[in-house]
Amino acid sequence: MTESASRADIHLQPRPGTDCALILSMLNVIVNEALYDAEFVDRWCYGFDQLRKRLQDYSPEKVAETTWVESDKIRSAARMYATTKPAIILHGMGIEHLNNNVEFIHARYILESITGNLNVDGGIVLTGPHSKLISENELALSHLLPPEQRKKQIGADRFKVITWPGYELIQDNIKRAWGQTGGLQSDECVAIAPLVFRAIISGEPYPIRAIITFGSNPMLTKPHTKLVYRALNRLDLYVVHDMWMTPSAELADYVLPAASWLEKPRLFTASNNLSNILAGERALPTTIPGEYDRRTEFEIWKGLGMRLGQAKYWPWMTDEDVYDYRLKPLGCTLKNSCEAVGLTSLPLS
Repeated sequence: MTESASRADIHLQPRPGTDCALILSMLNVIVNEALYDAEFVDRWCYGFDQLRKRLQDYSPEKVAETTWVESDKIRSAARMYATTKPAIILHGMGIEHLNNNVEFIHARYILESITGNLNVDGGIVLTGPHSKLISENELALSHLLPPEQRKKQIGADRFKVITWPGYELIQDNIKRAWGQTGGLQSDECVAIAPLVFRAIISGEPYPIRAIITFGSNPMLTKPHTKLVYRALNRLDLYVVHDMWMTPSAELADYVLPAASWLEKPRLFTASNNLSNILAGERALPTTIPGEYDRRTEFEIWKGLGMRLGQAKYWPWMTDEDVYDYRLKPLGCTLKNSCEAVGLTSLPLS
């Protein structure tokens, strides 16, 4: 019973891990009682009939046994949400850490969408890349990677949404809708980690000889620890950039001390997908001679890029220079933006 819950009209207290079943039961009520936005469903939804059929397994009475939430409360919450316009659902990292977090998030967005709360004032708003701010996507120069090299990405032939095939489709449509790339999935075009570890061990479809990890601890964060351990030990070169000597760092050939959040500036836009910028200046230097010497991610990547002959792509000297470059179309710098808003955020309007 938090302070927020004490002020609520209805307080649902589901058994831990059953949030997805609770959402599906609310959807059961909304669909069966025709409380959804029929116009939206007819125009935009695919598979609604299959959804309706699936929801019949989640009656409030049945779900009450699973969630320990009374069926009457489930019905009341569903009706309140569906008939109160606009409405929004907020969820935090507690949900993200559940075993079925992906399913919960799917159900949550279905609930918001079919009740007419998608992309409306007061509901969940779909934002796109800002027309002026230079995004991480543009800095990455991903368009320079030739198609034949993209096809070599581990897992791109099987898991297409989060690899190059899906990335290209999404970015093409973002550009069509917003006039530029960026926004959704601009930083999520990645090889599939479990397949990468297997490729390191097997050499198929090609040998992987070296890995650099930044603020990552695959020995603890990736499934199948024994497989990860074998893979990391098989590498010719493993470099870790981290603040801590993690179990993964213990296996590394080189461990590079990483700057903390206090020792580097900040310019966060969630892949240029927010309506504002989270900005802040660095509070401490990364290096104090004779005391400590740490590096930011930018400094590591620039150092590597310069040694690989990429000097023309790295014209900036510091993290601040990069952020000033990104903010230049808005007519400001990191420093004066932070001063203007007291180190909090800079509206993009």
